[in-house]
Amino acid sequence: MGDETFESLLKGTKRTQMMIWLAITTEPFVYVVLSFLVSQGMVECTGQATEPYLKWVAYLFACLFAVASLIISRFLLSDRQIKARLQAGQPDGSVGSKGLSGYESQLLGASSYYLTPMLISWGLNSFVPMGGLILLLTNGDCSTILVLSALAVVLNLLAYPQLDVFVERVRSLQLEEGI
Repeated sequence: MGDETFESLLKGTKRTQMMIWLAITTEPFVYVVLSFLVSQGMVECTGQATEPYLKWVAYLFACLFAVASLIISRFLLSDRQIKARLQAGQPDGSVGSKGLSGYESQLLGASSYYLTPMLISWGLNSFVPMGGLILLLTNGDCSTILVLSALAVVLNLLAYPQLDVFVERVRSLQLEEGI
């Protein structure tokens, strides 16, 4: 019974993560549509001339957000961090863990923990095209938003939620550490 309950709870968690990932990944496509509307004159921009260096500032901030996204998610999902959480008794899968063994409850808690680094990563990825959006709306510069939107989509594809792989990693770490 516990195994079926665990798989059912895990399936719900996976579905939720996929919905969040899909929503965040489609955001840059809205910017692409907006840039098309601006280029066709259907949406007015302020028309203000901006300094040429602002494009490079937008690229710099995009790169900083991209690198931060990759580093933070890799750090928070590292074996060392997972082992530390398991040894400290965290995460405890107390929410919805009726009928689960302690081992399964711990796995369920770990699957809940997985969402936090992924949300941070996806949130940072959604900031990547913001500089391009500002340039688009101020002076109608479509090129920057298109490049940065493509970068955001690639980053989100790299951060595709792989909860099954993560749970297997946690299982192997539990066996390795004897937890």
